[in-house]
Amino acid sequence: MLALLTRLVFYVHSPRVLHGRLMVDGRTNGWMDEAPVEAMDAHRGSAEVQAKGCRVLEHMVSNAETRPRVVVGGGIKSVVAAMNAQRRSNEVQQWACLALKSITSAGATSQLLALRSFSTEEIREKVVGCGGVEALVAAIHEHLGDRLVLERACSALADLATTAATRQRVVDCGGVEALVAAMHAVRNIDSVYNEDCRAIDKEGCRAIDVIFSWGAQNTPLLLAAGVVEAVENAFGSCDEDESPYFRKLYDRLVAQRDYYGLFNLFPWSSPSKMFYTQISSDYQHA
Repeated sequence: MLALLTRLVFYVHSPRVLHGRLMVDGRTNGWMDEAPVEAMDAHRGSAEVQAKGCRVLEHMVSNAETRPRVVVGGGIKSVVAAMNAQRRSNEVQQWACLALKSITSAGATSQLLALRSFSTEEIREKVVGCGGVEALVAAIHEHLGDRLVLERACSALADLATTAATRQRVVDCGGVEALVAAMHAVRNIDSVYNEDCRAIDKEGCRAIDVIFSWGAQNTPLLLAAGVVEAVENAFGSCDEDESPYFRKLYDRLVAQRDYYGLFNLFPWSSPSKMFYTQISSDYQHA
């Protein structure tokens, strides 16, 4: 099984031959950690090499034994570089977004913490430091017709948004607008709403929820980005068991929008601003 692949061998540095010979044997030791990173760095112009390298790195992330090596061996940086070099390649973006999704997930970071002295915050800060947020945002906007890219990128952004140290970077780099764009776009792909679409809505709402709950200063941006409409669409399409969560989030956003609109009718004086901020905080943490 691909999830159990444990050794990568690059025989030559020709992109054509490299793509053909990028392979893994069935043994359980001897990972050549530098192979995918070096090959990807040497052949940024080859979409085939970048896609296969991202795929191998993603499988390394999925393996508890090799996961820390991706972090310390430059794997995150190589994945982000591949996304920037091959922005129009669906395959590269699909595997790269999956790799970032895997490395930022709570399960992966907790295992990293157990194996090495990495905290969840440190791993996600490494992704942000390598330009991961910008690459994920660009992937969404460039591939609004690709469900896999949208779901994986939204999931990674949602994970980054749940960490205080990286949350504001998601907002500042256009992450909210990208999430809303993905949630709208998913309804226009083949006019079919399936599990991938539902996952995009769920991850988008998860990110919006945490940004809304822990950043009163971001409220105007959230409302301007159209989060109320996006969450309303998600609520209308969700399963019955998910309905209470979506409904609560939607109601909180609507209440916030109404209060924000009300206080915009009055001069933005210090007393009214203080009162609005308190009301805002109460509804965000409801």
